[in-house]
This record gives sequence, C-alpha cells and structure tokens, in this order.
Amino acid sequence: MLPDSDVIRTELLEAGFESCEVNKAFDWLDSLSLQRAIKPTVTPAFRIFCTQEIAKLDLECRNLIMFLEQMAF
Repeated sequence: MLPDSDVIRTELLEAGFESCEVNKAFDWLDSLSLQRAIKPTVTPAFRIFCTQEIAKLDLECRNLIMFLEQMAF
C-alpha cells in the first residue's frame, strides 16, 4: 500500500525540507492530476524464466511466482 500524502508530507518536513516548498510540490502534483498529465499506465508484460530458474523451479512454483507478480499490480 502506498503512503498517503500526510505521511509523505511529514517525512519531507522531518528530512529538512521547508514547509512552503513541500506545499508547492503537492500543489504542483495536484495541478498535474487535474490536467490529467499523470496517467496511470498498465503495460502488458510477461515473465520469461531463464534456464537456471527452470532447472530449479518446477511449473507449480513458476506459476505461483507469476500469480504473485500479477497481484502486485
């Protein structure tokens, strides 16, 4: 799960960034999302196991890995 903006804001302030700069950054990100400049992308991808992986991992194990990778998105 991604941290919410309050957590990120607090971490930036604790790291030493000025409050006005942090606010400007969040305002800028908000403006980008309103302009639809930030578009989530999901590109089709596939997993290719190398020869060494195939030798060590049986089909059931490889299927589990692929399933877990898909769940991450």
